[in-house]
Amino acid sequence: MYMKKSFTLIELMVVLSVFVLLSGAMMVNFKSGGMGSSLKRDASKMALNLRKVEEMSIAAKEFSGSLSTDKCSNCYGIEFVGGRNYYTLFSDLDNDYKYDGGREFIESVYLEGKNIIESNPYYKIISSGIIHKVNNLTIVFYPPDPTVIVDKRNDSEGFIVIKNPSNNDTKMVGVNRVGLINVYGL
Repeated sequence: MYMKKSFTLIELMVVLSVFVLLSGAMMVNFKSGGMGSSLKRDASKMALNLRKVEEMSIAAKEFSGSLSTDKCSNCYGIEFVGGRNYYTLFSDLDNDYKYDGGREFIESVYLEGKNIIESNPYYKIISSGIIHKVNNLTIVFYPPDPTVIVDKRNDSEGFIVIKNPSNNDTKMVGVNRVGLINVYGL
């Protein structure tokens, strides 16, 4: 009598269980890798938005509602508030180097997933090296160079840390006083 060769039920179950275990391990690694890449995307997007605001200032882009008699009718900036999941692009219409809301508003940019701006963005005074932590950090670009105003000072560098509270991973974006924008930890 001739018997056909085939897999037994136990052999099929063992192969399927190994496949399920390997797939599960890959999914866990894939999901945790996605969190890190969302931080990278947010840091890169933040740097791009800083460059966008800097370019708007260099190009002396007119903003609706600005007055040509203003000292800084073409100043643009970004406000970062610690603990929020977004930051705000604005036009500094009243020359106070901070975001006042209302007609200065351009757009809010939201971070991905659970990412937030760490509770204390900070700036460093170049000459003394002293670091000041603040809850609200504003970076304004003043044409034509542009001059960079960090928290109402033109002798400082600003640093913003984006954090994922789920796993405490962070990425940092920095702006120096001549407008060079860096993303750290990519």
